Parts: sequence; C-alpha cells; structure tokens
Amino acid sequence: MAASRRTILLGALAGTAALAAAPFLTRRVEHELRHILRVNFGRRIADAPAADDFIEEVAAIWNGVSSQRDRIVKPTLWMLSPVLEDQRDERAALEETIILGFLQSTNAVRAYETGGELVYLGIGDRYDQPCGNAFSADWL
Repeated sequence: MAASRRTILLGALAGTAALAAAPFLTRRVEHELRHILRVNFGRRIADAPAADDFIEEVAAIWNGVSSQRDRIVKPTLWMLSPVLEDQRDERAALEETIILGFLQSTNAVRAYETGGELVYLGIGDRYDQPCGNAFSADWL
C-alpha cells in the first residue's frame, strides 16, 4: 500500500511539474513578438490587425532562417533572460530589432499619438525602397 501511495504522489508531482513547465516549453516566437509590442506600444497597438500582419511576417522570417533547435529553445530561454546574462543581451538585441522594424514598417507613432488606425506597409528593403520608411512618412 505504501508503494502505491508513493507512486501516486510521484505521479501527481510529475503532472504538476509538467503543467507548470508547459507554458515555458510551448512558447513560440510569435508570443515573444506580441509581448515586446505590448510592453513598448500598449495593447491597442499590439493587438491591432496590422500588428498581427507584422508579427506573422517577422515570425515567417524567423522560422525561415532559424534552425529547428532555435525555434524550440530560444523563446523558452528568452523567458529566463532576467536570470541569464547572455540571454539578457540577446533578448535586448531582439527587442531593439523588433521595435525598430515595427516603427519602420507601420505608422505606430502616429497611431499611438492620434488614436488612429495602425497601418502596416510590410517589411521593406532599405535599398529597394529607400523612401518607404513609415516612421518618417507624413502621409500616414
């Protein structure tokens, strides 16, 4: 009888640990991108349909150039960035890249200041479209 109680207790502990770890192990880069936008621009901007398009395009780029291991491991490690110094540096670089890309491909500043609709123009190539920076465009 004692062995079965021990087995049940160990099973319950393992199940609890698996439930606690699941959000960390299943977090995708899309979740990280949305979190970065929410922290820096607020929910109204980050949850707009145009932000969805930006996140989708950046995630496609991420999935196209990243190894299978990076796609699984990095979003999990980024969650630990306050603890791990090298992850903190990598996370800061990711945030900087995402924020700058978002500013250059949307009218986020104008939408934030005026309460207007967020417009996503797509991630442009600065060499093909040198004047296509939405951050500096007055017409948006």
